Amino acid sequence: MTELKGKVGRLEEQIGRAEGQVGQLMKAFQIYNSTLLNVLSSKGVLTEAEAEALSSHLLYVPPAKSKYFTEEVRQRLIEILKGVKEGGTRQLT
Repeated sequence: MTELKGKVGRLEEQIGRAEGQVGQLMKAFQIYNSTLLNVLSSKGVLTEAEAEALSSHLLYVPPAKSKYFTEEVRQRLIEILKGVKEGGTRQLT
């Protein structure tokens, strides 16, 4: 039984690390997409209105539907994405 608890504990740690890495990856994609929209807009490929409209779609986060991706996690992710869009830096802790 103790061995099983140890394995479950290690699995929970791995899941926690994976969640953190996914959060960092999503933040990186958000920054990349925002930068791309800014570059395209500054080069005249997109108008400011088009860039703003597209950037609002970058904040879409699908509904929470799993054991690990809860509504609380979803709301935290939305806060992080809004901070990135506004140019702020927020910790993923």
